[in-house]
Amino acid sequence: MQLKFIKLLFLTLVFLSLPIFCLADNTFPSFPMAFWGNATINGELLPAGTTIRAYCNNNLIGEVTMVEDGIYGYIESTKNKLLVSSCDNDIPFKYLLLGSEENLTGGIEIKHTEGFISGATINKDLNFITTRSCDIPYGIGIQTWDDNHWGECTIVNCNNGYHQEGSNCVADVSEVPDTTPPVITLLGENPVNLYAGNSYTDAGAIASDDVDGDITSDIVVGGDTVDTSTVGTYVITYNVLDVAGNPADELTRTVNVSETSGGGGGGGGGGGYTPSTTSSSAIQGDINGDDKVDKYDFALMMSAWGQTGANESDLNGDNKVDKYDFALLMSKWSTM
Repeated sequence: MQLKFIKLLFLTLVFLSLPIFCLADNTFPSFPMAFWGNATINGELLPAGTTIRAYCNNNLIGEVTMVEDGIYGYIESTKNKLLVSSCDNDIPFKYLLLGSEENLTGGIEIKHTEGFISGATINKDLNFITTRSCDIPYGIGIQTWDDNHWGECTIVNCNNGYHQEGSNCVADVSEVPDTTPPVITLLGENPVNLYAGNSYTDAGAIASDDVDGDITSDIVVGGDTVDTSTVGTYVITYNVLDVAGNPADELTRTVNVSETSGGGGGGGGGGGYTPSTTSSSAIQGDINGDDKVDKYDFALMMSAWGQTGANESDLNGDNKVDKYDFALLMSKWSTM
């Protein structure tokens, strides 16, 4: 009788304890999942001090602070890993830079999509992206992620044969080469005839170009140096180049210095008296060439009185008809 009672008591205790063991088995917490690997942003290592965070349905379920650049978790069992608690959805990852208050995701969200596995250790590199290339006609562009959307596509560079104008790449325009030479124009007389001893100042020249405009200041004057004390022929040259290197046709000026005839002097400035060959008379004062000095020569001198420059009545060759020429006329009066 006593043995039956003991058996019955034992069975009763076992039966009453079964719900307790079942309850304990159903509520036992799962082991966390661990992630390890590298962490970069736009191909560059994320710096130490950055916090990597994991979320489930927008709730934080785990985080780890990086202790060295580019690595958020290690394969070794004794080193840091990103531990996450149970999740019934995808697990997205975000990063928080040291000193920042805002979690960043990058332009492409990085997720673990293979479900939660209690106690599993997963190698997952986190390559965050905040810039990306974009299409620019005839060039290369880039966009930047501001954690809400991609910004405008901005030009990095344009293809060969194109250049940037504002936000566009436009075709280069080939300039038509300048092959037209400039033109030189002489000022003053050419040739210039002087008596020995006359003064001379070159009248110069001007130059123009269809592209460069007035290039007179670029004229190079060369050739002979005029020496009016020495009888002879002198040639002055004028040359010029435009910006494109086109040469103008060379121009020259001839300066003739002749022996004086009479007591002349003066003249110059790009001109002088050219000795007359109109009269064939050898008599000074025979202006009309009739081989005598008379009233007709006097009349011719009076008609030219006060005139300057080359003149048959300028008997002394000083480029003007005045009292000195009249004195010479009177000294030769009625000479046959």
